[in-house]
Amino acid sequence: MRDLEHIRRRIYKNRSIEKKGRIINAFNRLIIALMVVCVISLSVMIASKLQPRFALNAWDYIQSIQWSSFLPFETWFKGEQTQSVAAMDLYETAGEHRYLNDTNIVTAPFTAMVLHIEAQNDTYCVSLLLDDGTLVNISNMQEVSIQQDERILAGAAIGTYQEYVEIHCYIDGTEIDLKDVEA
Repeated sequence: MRDLEHIRRRIYKNRSIEKKGRIINAFNRLIIALMVVCVISLSVMIASKLQPRFALNAWDYIQSIQWSSFLPFETWFKGEQTQSVAAMDLYETAGEHRYLNDTNIVTAPFTAMVLHIEAQNDTYCVSLLLDDGTLVNISNMQEVSIQQDERILAGAAIGTYQEYVEIHCYIDGTEIDLKDVEA
């Protein structure tokens, strides 16, 4: 008889533990559901307050973000040292803002984001945005082998030219010389 009472106590004890476990699991699920509802409602409130222009086409906005400002890989890997274009010897001067090299391949003088590509008559103009905000316009290109919003590294081929390539650099709207740009 003692054994039977002992077994009944163990069963009762196990049932109470199971009930407590079910209550705790239900409470945890309720808390998680409340957290999800709070995150969604906060997201909706922030979006309605900001009224983002990209709400209709979020994918275009995501592609337009300059991810390099969040993840600056070039500074993580110290294999490449920062230097001016004059030290890189990519181009030789052929006149005012006119440059050429031995290959007729336009190479990127800096690591940058391709901001804009424009066709001008039979040539192309490419605008590059450097991480420090410097704008570099490379024009008089015959062909372009890059795409808008693409991140390119210094020395990468971006197209070809026939006679010369024109490079204009701007910081805050003020034109500066190519050799004065540090990137």
